[in-house]
Amino acid sequence: MRRRILITSAIAAVLLVLAIPMVAGAQADRIDRHALRDAMMRLDNASVRFQDDLNWRPRGIVGLFVSVRDNNGIAEARDFRRAVTRLRNDSNNGRDLERSREEARLVLDRGVALGDVARRVNTDRLDADWREIRENLRTIADLYGMDMPDVR
Repeated sequence: MRRRILITSAIAAVLLVLAIPMVAGAQADRIDRHALRDAMMRLDNASVRFQDDLNWRPRGIVGLFVSVRDNNGIAEARDFRRAVTRLRNDSNNGRDLERSREEARLVLDRGVALGDVARRVNTDRLDADWREIRENLRTIADLYGMDMPDVR
């Protein structure tokens, strides 16, 4: 009887030790999915603001304000947003990191091009949008285990 209790206790202890990493891994996976979903949503929102800020930038000319459009920058912002949308779709809104690895790389690469636009245009509003985009690009790079391209 005592031997049976000892064996049962030992088996229960082994199962418990084996279950802890699985539970912790599942929890980390859930956190990663939420972090990715949130980062993609913030990237989408910030890219819309970035594109809107590029669409109309007032420039003072002898007391008058005129609208200046940066069509190349707008195209880069649009391409970036499309890449973020593809990442959201292919990752099943953050649930499948493996299936969306290539799209994540594309988002990071498009982010580098968007950083070039932010440096070229350099307004306070664009700079604030770019800081948010850059922060979320780093989150995505970390979650996918990729190197973050060098962006300002």
